[in-house]
This record gives sequence, structure tokens and C-alpha cells, in this order.
Amino acid sequence: MSAPGRPTDGAAAPAQLTLAHFAGAPLRAPTRHVLDDVGEVVIGRAARATAARVGEPGQRQLALGYPDAWISRHHARLVRDGAGAWQVEDLGSRNGVRVNGSRVAAAALHDGEVLAIGRTFWVLRASCAVAPPGAPAAPSSDDDALHSLHPALAASLARARAAAATAAPIVLIGPAGAGKEDLARALHRASGRRGALVALHAGAPARVPAASELMAAAGGTLLIELASALSPDDEADLVAALDEVMARDVRVLVATARPLGAGALREAVVDRRGALTLALPPLADRRDDLGALLAAALRRAAPDRAGAITLEPALAAWLFAHPWPGDARQLAHVVSVLCAATAATGATELRLADLPATDAPGDTEVDHTVDGRTVDGRTAGTPAAAAVPDPDDAPSGATRRDALVAALRRHRGNVAAVARELRTSRSQVRRLAARHGLDLDAFRA
Repeated sequence: MSAPGRPTDGAAAPAQLTLAHFAGAPLRAPTRHVLDDVGEVVIGRAARATAARVGEPGQRQLALGYPDAWISRHHARLVRDGAGAWQVEDLGSRNGVRVNGSRVAAAALHDGEVLAIGRTFWVLRASCAVAPPGAPAAPSSDDDALHSLHPALAASLARARAAAATAAPIVLIGPAGAGKEDLARALHRASGRRGALVALHAGAPARVPAASELMAAAGGTLLIELASALSPDDEADLVAALDEVMARDVRVLVATARPLGAGALREAVVDRRGALTLALPPLADRRDDLGALLAAALRRAAPDRAGAITLEPALAAWLFAHPWPGDARQLAHVVSVLCAATAATGATELRLADLPATDAPGDTEVDHTVDGRTVDGRTAGTPAAAAVPDPDDAPSGATRRDALVAALRRHRGNVAAVARELRTSRSQVRRLAARHGLDLDAFRA
């Protein structure tokens, strides 16, 4: 691994390293580190979260400490080369370093890649805007939708916040489930308008409301959803109604899956009224925000116990690897299902095994060390490192075998049910059965 280098002259914005999620405390706020004067980042275990910069500008070392037993005291090192590119190196840690789910000794890092170190998940961005003094470094608990750790989205949201109190229309573009409605509600709250937020599902198979029906938004905000689905005639009728209601101090927000094409609506809100356009990237492209969105979903799904909930590292790894075709809405649904699965038992750890069968991935075995003790872990498909206690970690071989036999009898050889009870993977149950000379079919009789 080369020594830290200075950025080339004329280099663009600096890189950004975001601690997006800690499986041991998922409500803990994410943090971002702008690497504007840093040539090296060292990550290791510490008694509390720390961040210290030492050395000369441009070649400073950023030392990040985190209180996670899965992290070694000197775990990983990120180094910038003379061209401004970043590489990661494992410093001989017990549990290793994973980039996008693959364990590496050393690897080049590219924009948006996920780095798993212990139970922490980090996202590197090749460039970002340097936040002005006082700017939030993480999503706000008051209105998460108006903040982001994804650099491009953060810049767009800053413009939206600045325009929130104006009458200028805003066009929100993003895939289904990306959070356009949440953002619209946040913009309405930030506007300080005395009127209500009224949603018009313009893509539904129904006539366009007359201006008199839209007056419920007077003094407030009118959200036009699915505007891209309008026919040209409906679009023209809608614009005629909008021209009338906007004279009554109605602020218009348009939520659409695609940019507005040429037509009456685009002419009315973009060309004539200078609408701000804000694009919401799909969740798969902004994993920087996954931890904050997960925390918000936990607070909604389990408001009375969210603070006590932790995530099985295998589950956290799966969450960061999943492509999320249903976007943030799908993430919220998954969290709701997982919280419901633990509500009856009072368990506080959300586990990969509690995912619905249609979502549950295959198992991959990984060994880890926690505080000097080897444990068995599981990852799903290709996610980053996972580590969970091994149910075979008991005082004696006889005791371990007895516990497995008892579980197999209770569940009549159902490997999936035994895995859930013992909080391990199905393949680990099969491996333990083979180790102890147990015939799984005999329990199914």
C-alpha cells in the first residue's frame, strides 16, 4: 500500500466517508467525514466514538474510533494516492474488511461502495460539497426527508429548504416508493403555510377536479401525484384549474416518476413559474441514507421499544446488499415485518431468519472473532460481513449435542424452525447435526 499522497492540482470536491449504520445501535445518528485535507483514514476500536485529525494539511491522518467489539483495535486503513483515488487495507484485523460483501486484504475503492468493518457500515463518495459551518452532518430527527448524506441529493435538498417558504413550484422526480410524498409533507411543514396539504392523485382513472374542488388547498400546498400519467387533455384541464387556484396563494408540488415532458403542465409550472426540479435517486444508489431511513422506519414500526432494538449483523449486511426494487417504501415494509416478528416474544434483536420466505436469501458461512473468541456468522448472498454467536458455544460437547437434539425433537426435524430457535443459519444446523452424528430424517418421522 502506497503512502498517503496529496491531491492533484485542480482536484474537484473532496471525498466523503459516511458511517451509515451501526447494527449494535441502529438509532444512532449517522456521521459523515469530509476528507478535504486528509490523506489517510485509520479505523479501530475505541471506548467511545472519536474522530481526530493530526498532521499537515493535505496529508493529515483522520483517526476514527468506534465502540464495537467486532472491530479490532487497529482494524483498517484508507489511503489516498496522488491522483486522489482511495484504497482500503486490512491492518491484520480478526474479523476482516469487506467491500460490497467481499472480504479483501487490500482493494481500490470507488464511488458509492459499501465498506463493512465489524458491525459498522460505511459508504465512500468520491466527491462531495463541503458543508458550510452549521450545516447538519446527518439527517435531522425533526424532518429526515429534508436532509441526506448522499452528496448530490444533499445539495438539491439544501436548495429545496431555501425555497420552502416561497411560492415557487417544485417538481419531485423519483421512482415509486422513493419518498416523494414524505418530502412533499416535509416541504409543506417547512413552508409555514397556514393552509392544508391537499394531494391530487392525477394519474388515477378519474376526471380532473375543477378549480372549486381544489380550493381546499387555499393558503396551503397542492401536491399533484403521478402527473406523468396524465393525458394531454387532462393535463390542459388541470393547468386551467391551477391557474385559478394559484391566484389564491396555493403552492404547487408535482411528484412524478419521470421528468415532465413537453406539455401544458411543464409550461405552467416550469417554464412560466420557474419550478425547482429535485431528483430523488433510488435507494440502491444512495446507501449513505439507508441507516437513517432504517432508524426512521424502526421508530414508526416500534415506537415504544425502538431504542432497545439491535440488528443481527447478518441482517444488516443483507439490508446493505439488497437492490431495493421497491425503494424506501419496501425498506419500511421489511422493518415493519421484522418488528412484528419480535413483538410477541419480546426479543430485541431483528434477525435475518425472520424475513418472509419470499425475501429470505441463501446462507453463507463466515467465521469472526469477538473480543478474542471465535464465533460463527452468516451472510446473505454477497452482503458485507456478518457475525452472530454460535449456538454450539456451550460448556461441553454433550451439553451442545443435547440442546440440538431437544430443538430437533421440538420442531420434528424442521431445520428452518431449529435455526430460528438457536438463532443461527440452516446450513449451520445441518453442519452441527453432521458433527454430532445426528440423522435429520430420523426426527421427521
